[in-house]
Amino acid sequence: MTYTLITGATGSLGEHLVKILSLYDKEFCISLRSTSCNNPLESRKIETFRNQGLIKFIEMDYNNLESISHNKLEGIEKIFLLTPYLSILDVTKKIVTEAQKTKSVKHIIKLSDMGTNLAPPPSGGMRHRQAER
Repeated sequence: MTYTLITGATGSLGEHLVKILSLYDKEFCISLRSTSCNNPLESRKIETFRNQGLIKFIEMDYNNLESISHNKLEGIEKIFLLTPYLSILDVTKKIVTEAQKTKSVKHIIKLSDMGTNLAPPPSGGMRHRQAER
């Protein structure tokens, strides 16, 4: 069975995507820094995911790029890539590089920043543009 991986699931947009996919009984998993989180808000969201029957979690800490490996991505067919603002380029490169090593990943959907395609892009858009390249 192949899965879609949702990154950024505990954020506002990611949480809505998880709800939508759940409505359609789609097979997906969620990447989290850790399933044992100290942040009360994130802990509640993780517990909500568990209560919805979403028990497939992949631990990938964006502050520790070594935690992102192709072994964790095996069986993933699609990745919804929502990266943290401060490490957009490094995290995007690492996930794409590791995804290329798998036999399963066929699609990566990267959420970018508004105005990234403008010349010159807004300051946040510059980082997203670099990551997209």
